[in-house]
Amino acid sequence: NCLPVFGQEPEDILIERDRVILKGKFYKAAGDDNKPVVILLQGSPGNTRDVLGLGKALSLRGINAMTFNYSGSHQSTGTFSFPNCQADIGATFRFLMRPDVIEKFRIDTSAIILAGYSFGGGMATAYAIRHKEVKKIISIAGVDWGTFFDQYRHDPEMKRSLDASIENSIAAGIFRFEPGYLPDDIGSGQVILDSSFYTSRNAASLAEKDLLIIYGLKDPGITMEEYILPLYNALQDAKAGKVQLSPFDDNHSFSLSREKISQTICDWVKGGHQE
Repeated sequence: NCLPVFGQEPEDILIERDRVILKGKFYKAAGDDNKPVVILLQGSPGNTRDVLGLGKALSLRGINAMTFNYSGSHQSTGTFSFPNCQADIGATFRFLMRPDVIEKFRIDTSAIILAGYSFGGGMATAYAIRHKEVKKIISIAGVDWGTFFDQYRHDPEMKRSLDASIENSIAAGIFRFEPGYLPDDIGSGQVILDSSFYTSRNAASLAEKDLLIIYGLKDPGITMEEYILPLYNALQDAKAGKVQLSPFDDNHSFSLSREKISQTICDWVKGGHQE
């Protein structure tokens, strides 16, 4: 049953990783029985509350949801880098397995779903490639970093735009980068990305997992031709059997489709994938 019910305000949470403190929100679903939980990885620059309104929407539909800010972003401590983002995800899984957290938020630990939007979609798939224990993934306009940095290196306008956006977010105090991990450092080859950040290339490592791939037909950046179909075709070549593609007639912000997306995610989480 994915019909919305009465909801409650999210709770502030703190996730510890080494000496880093990640700040986040937990959207607890109503009811006394244990519920699935969807980890919602933020886009870039993200915000301190929710991801496309999905945390609130999913909790209203009987699914726990949570989000957090990566280390070195917003009010989380530490520094921002791709490896640190991956370590943050690992800390989040450990947080959800703590007995006190399981009891407080009524978590079904057999149904933890890793989801991400845009930047977070790329982070989710990269983590899942390296971690066999992650069984269910939702990518919402997710980035394949191999494709992304190929574009970044060869499209001067894209590079200028992204570099300016990063500079603005640093000036605004949103990001505090680990030295040497700016996009320009990665794009110029000063930092070599772990191979798991090349999603399509690693489709065989995702083939045994359940995947829900959500994308916008009018998305000018994460296009079907450059990002969605290459991954889908690679998954088919790898004999992946549990892949659902869900297109929406919308752009990258999904401002017209968020309610439908939450319904799609709820149906997928509660009913399994659709052929």
